Amino acid sequence: MSKGELLKEICGLSDDYMESSYKEAMAMLENSDFEGEREMFYNLCLFDKPKPKYWGGLGKCCEGLKQYKEAIGMLQNADSRNLRRGAFAVLVLKLLLY
Repeated sequence: MSKGELLKEICGLSDDYMESSYKEAMAMLENSDFEGEREMFYNLCLFDKPKPKYWGGLGKCCEGLKQYKEAIGMLQNADSRNLRRGAFAVLVLKLLLY
């Protein structure tokens, strides 16, 4: 494994495959399958770490499971990649209130 190489590249996963997996995970989100979605988004993040939408999806499913502290961590990671700052603020409030 060379420095900077993504796991998806090492495993030979195409961008089309990753995008298809992302769309499948988003469909699960729409059906409130947060547990299944969490596993899919975790794998997407593992294989292609630089994608903020994967971290954002993982954060949303943690939020759906009421795992607010974990959701904040995921959205912090996504936010550092220029994702919505408002979602992060909402989760901090939820953590404080629950």
